[in-house]
Amino acid sequence: MTLGLILLITIVYPIEAAPHDLKATPVTNKLGPQLNQFAFSWNAIDQTAYRVLVASDLPKLNANQGDLWESGEVESPQSSGIRYTGKRLTKGKK
Repeated sequence: MTLGLILLITIVYPIEAAPHDLKATPVTNKLGPQLNQFAFSWNAIDQTAYRVLVASDLPKLNANQGDLWESGEVESPQSSGIRYTGKRLTKGKK
């Protein structure tokens, strides 16, 4: 299953330590992948908080509008297993 998402992760820490290896992975259980359920992950150095935006197009993302989903700012060093709880995603949409 391939899914293209426009994803912006803003993490509170110096810009030279920007997150990398951004991923959206389908959530699975014993029966296989769960329909339209994903978990985000990334690698970051000294992360203290995160904010995930998912937008339907790049102009919205550039305007900091997560029209499909926005996590809000979350004070946490967690950088994996961030569950997507937004609007239904369209297969193959970028």
